Amino acid sequence: MLLTPGLAQQVVNSLMPLVRQNVNVMDATGTIIASFQANRIGHFHKGAFDAISQQQTVEIRPEEVNLFPGSLPGVNMPIFLEGQVIGVVGISGHPEEVRDTAKLLKAVTELILERDVLMEKFRSQAQLHEHFASLLLSEKAEQDTASLQASAKLLKYDLSLMRQVVVIDTAPLVLQALAFGPYDLVFTRLRENILQQLLPSPCIGPRDFVVFLEQRLIILRETQTSAPDSLDALFQWSRELGQLLPPHIAPLPIGLGSSNTVTAQLHFSYREALFALSHCTPAKPIASIEELPVLTAYALRYAPGPNCLPLQRLQDTLHQASLRKFNMEETLRCLLEQNLNTSLAAKELFIHRNTLLFRLAKLRSSTGLDPCHHFDHAVLCRLLLER
Repeated sequence: MLLTPGLAQQVVNSLMPLVRQNVNVMDATGTIIASFQANRIGHFHKGAFDAISQQQTVEIRPEEVNLFPGSLPGVNMPIFLEGQVIGVVGISGHPEEVRDTAKLLKAVTELILERDVLMEKFRSQAQLHEHFASLLLSEKAEQDTASLQASAKLLKYDLSLMRQVVVIDTAPLVLQALAFGPYDLVFTRLRENILQQLLPSPCIGPRDFVVFLEQRLIILRETQTSAPDSLDALFQWSRELGQLLPPHIAPLPIGLGSSNTVTAQLHFSYREALFALSHCTPAKPIASIEELPVLTAYALRYAPGPNCLPLQRLQDTLHQASLRKFNMEETLRCLLEQNLNTSLAAKELFIHRNTLLFRLAKLRSSTGLDPCHHFDHAVLCRLLLER
């Protein structure tokens, strides 16, 4: 790490409340680059140069000042970062009087610089994650496979896994935190805090991918099987996830996309999760595309419809032999044409009304669809027949 004048002066300013003596920070050449005494900045400091060369503390007593050009009596300690000397922090005064203070300043300086390095690494890592997620969740993912594969390899992201996109809106937390500082600082610390809470938790699997895109927290959650988790299981997992987030006046909105998808279709799952997120309310902060009312609204919004796994699963179920033997599609089409009047539909189908009710019970147990009692289910049935 290069110790710049700007960073060094930040260190000096942070140390000012701790001491009354002058404090200098020198770079790897022994030049003063930050100081309480601005007129000394840019001058060569022989004591600092020796501390760097010897990689040990250099104390200058009043009677030795003439041996150290550009120096005053004091203690100069090398600053170590990741095992290397990157500069020197010095405090003016008689060594016997300022030695302990110098040790404290050295420790504080190294902590500040270590924190800055970690922050820079976090920013770089976060930017890499964000760039990868932006590409992965866009329609360009299918075309730019080379970039996708290169980034995935760097991040150890397995492109072969089936995943579910989960989106959490952290904007309410950011708005609440802005009372304590500027946006960039607040958001960076908030993201760090959230990731520190989530990543070690049982809610996040070892191959899940977690990233922030603006004020939304995105989780690409690995799914183990081709069948979706039950809504109860998904909602329970989401509630446990929400409890790990920083406290807020209300639960944060969480939108859940398709339970399973492949890499080339992940942007569909992302769009589904965002759509589900828009259906969250304070009373119902978790919404899933697997919920039939949400799925119906989604299908209407994007009709004739993009690739949507929940819709495809429903359609596949209608085509299964267990329902096909009941002429389920013909039954639904006739029922809808008769405005959901079961008596008229049964007459049109030349079957007993109880037979029709039996078929509808089979439909409900197989798909969850109950068109005679839920208008959105009836709409969804019409959409399925038209696909």
